[in-house]
Amino acid sequence: MVTGKLFADYIQQRAKEVQNIKELTLINYLVFELDLPVAGRCTLLLLQIIGDTMEIRELVSNTGVPAKTIRYYEEINILPPPARKPNGYREYSDVDIDRLKLVAGARRLDFSLEEIKEILDLRDRKVAPCNVMLQSLEQKANEISDRIQELQKLEKDLRFLHETGSQFPTDDVEGKNCVCHLVSEKETS
Repeated sequence: MVTGKLFADYIQQRAKEVQNIKELTLINYLVFELDLPVAGRCTLLLLQIIGDTMEIRELVSNTGVPAKTIRYYEEINILPPPARKPNGYREYSDVDIDRLKLVAGARRLDFSLEEIKEILDLRDRKVAPCNVMLQSLEQKANEISDRIQELQKLEKDLRFLHETGSQFPTDDVEGKNCVCHLVSEKETS
């Protein structure tokens, strides 16, 4: 029976032959010895293999996300901990590019990290997050619409105060008969 590094090398070689992929990395494997009454002793092998890999600088280049942010996302479990090369360098795959692009896109749309984590958790559990994403997009659009209305009202108030205040003297140190007085008396809405 082949074990350890020899086993990993053997699996990589066989996968290359079968799938004709340039480079594969064996991330993890589990071997279970089973005694089945009918079949006898069996070996069950579970493999986690990824295709072409890259270091963090290539992930940065492919996604535009800074290395410091990538490491932070790993720290807070937005990104899974990467495999490591023998020299300790992080090793990423196309799966990481796709995940990080989703995170970056959601951040650009003002999604919180918690909202993004919820979507990614669904994906990780093999549940389509599309409905949650659609609901979140609608909610964000509504929040922005409300905020635009608030900002338009604020703009109107500012312009009114400017117009009114420009008719008052600008040398009132006490602030009793000038635009400062108008601002200090402005009620919050």
